[in-house]
Amino acid sequence: MSKTTIVLFLCCIVAACGKPEDDSDLRAAFAQSALKDPSSVQFANVAENHLMICGEYNSKNGFGAYTGFDTFVFDRNSKTLWIADESSNPAPPSEYAQCPNASDLLRKDSARLEAEMKRTESE
Repeated sequence: MSKTTIVLFLCCIVAACGKPEDDSDLRAAFAQSALKDPSSVQFANVAENHLMICGEYNSKNGFGAYTGFDTFVFDRNSKTLWIADESSNPAPPSEYAQCPNASDLLRKDSARLEAEMKRTESE
């Protein structure tokens, strides 16, 4: 085999490996969510295993501005999406512990809640 053939073959393999946030079921769940502009969703710190896709999302509000990153948990079996925002239950589902990046997300959620509490107290 020539070097060109090997390089093309490796490029095809890498291109076929998608990111967790490109999962069609996850995208469909966000499209059906209550977000004001689900097509504007940006992802960060996404990790997956055979049960879950977990990470952070950012989307636009009714004024067209991004609101900041919040946590999401997507259960692959039930195709259920839990997103952290002002209108949802702040406690993540029990499956949250099965997320491969749960400790990192919990640490960030705690820091966000603490900052929100301080902001509320100062008003």
